[in-house]
Amino acid sequence: MLVTLFFLLSPFLLKAQDIQFKLSCSTSSCGFSVKNSASDTLLKVSGNGLTLIRTVPSLTGSFFSVNRGNTWIFDVGNYSNRNFVSVNGSLVVTHLLTDSIGTPTVNGDLRITQYLRLSGSGCYTGTWTQCSDIRLKKNVNRIDNALNKILNLQGVTYQWRKDEFPSYKFETGEQIGLIAQEVEKVLPELVRTESDGIKSVNYSNLTAVIIEAMKQQQQIIDEQKKTINKLENKVAEQQKSIELILSEIKEK
Repeated sequence: MLVTLFFLLSPFLLKAQDIQFKLSCSTSSCGFSVKNSASDTLLKVSGNGLTLIRTVPSLTGSFFSVNRGNTWIFDVGNYSNRNFVSVNGSLVVTHLLTDSIGTPTVNGDLRITQYLRLSGSGCYTGTWTQCSDIRLKKNVNRIDNALNKILNLQGVTYQWRKDEFPSYKFETGEQIGLIAQEVEKVLPELVRTESDGIKSVNYSNLTAVIIEAMKQQQQIIDEQKKTINKLENKVAEQQKSIELILSEIKEK
């Protein structure tokens, strides 16, 4: 009743320099809340300090925004079936609503599932590994014709189309890599196509193909060595025969 009375009289009370609400407990069981006509809790501040901001499922656009003048300092919302977070007007995180991103575990780890696109560049000083335990895998088979597949790939130099794709925050200057569409023709397992049609290459898994290609190449080299050794031995035997014949001719 007092809260309702406060909002009715608020246009006349806002001249006060300090407005305070004192809750009767310090747990989540009590608090100050704002609800809509459907009794959905849109804002709640609990006695233990927990703050909840909730939006209805059908809401699109900005869910929560902080504005300084005409500048958006912080903005969280949904646009075109994607959740987003922006700081100072620049997009920080965006992902499809069907994705699961940032799922914490009991040990405090951060697990990102589905697809995450990072723009810009960076470096790390630790070690990044890829799950590879045999207990996680099935239908394990050797890579066939690895050398031929590697020979059909073409390494290229290129420059990013920065002006046409500013959201990717591409680096300037010459780059080295592969073309996803060309890799897809040879090793489709290494190429991923996203919902917007953009393709990416799994460079780390290409290492397995290179290893098998090197082994096949080494096998070819070993076979050639054996053939050369046989030819050298045969030439040596023929040379001995020639020398023996020449020696017999001289004696006569």
